[in-house]
Amino acid sequence: MNFQVKSLGMALIAGFGLTVSAIAAPLPPGSVLFGPSTETDPTGGSSVATLSAPFTVAGAFSGTLTTDVISGDTSNPFGGLTFVYTITNDGVAGPNSIGRLSLSEFAAFSADGSYQIPLAVGAVAPASIDRNPSGDVVGFNFVPVASDPATGFLAPGATSAKIVIQTDATAYVTGAFASVIDGGVGTVSAIVPVPEPSTVVLSLVGLAGAALFARRRG
Repeated sequence: MNFQVKSLGMALIAGFGLTVSAIAAPLPPGSVLFGPSTETDPTGGSSVATLSAPFTVAGAFSGTLTTDVISGDTSNPFGGLTFVYTITNDGVAGPNSIGRLSLSEFAAFSADGSYQIPLAVGAVAPASIDRNPSGDVVGFNFVPVASDPATGFLAPGATSAKIVIQTDATAYVTGAFASVIDGGVGTVSAIVPVPEPSTVVLSLVGLAGAALFARRRG
């Protein structure tokens, strides 16, 4: 896997220039957002990374996961990077809908969750967004909810709403794997947050020091 760690200090490209403020909901570890909050496009930021990655589960489904990473989103309450995900089911590999998208590597970060409005014509909103108790995995569930006509199965030919996760992360990694599930499980490349390299180094130094201290005491 080819990992690239990049920080907010990189040159910014493809400015959004958006001006509408956002409404999102906190997503602490062990939480579920039923009927996730809506979110206008991230405000005033610039794209620092974009990835469109195909996936296929033979006989079940296929499509593309697109990640856009935004720096300088003034609506982000945590002041870090904003991650926007869009998933498309192209219907080429099989007839199944896609019921869930999950992404890992969020354990070290504060986050909130939402989806963007206004929805594109035919776009499918997630019925819920969840985060596991360790905080590592964030998942989006696509099932119909009678009270919300924007939700539904992500059937062949459908594209999801743009799902927004605002974080306090200041760096990201390209090439991590997300999972797509329903009648089969597929993996697909995505961009997710990652601690700054200096933070990782300090953590490793701390662990090494603790191990040395324990060894000397023994």
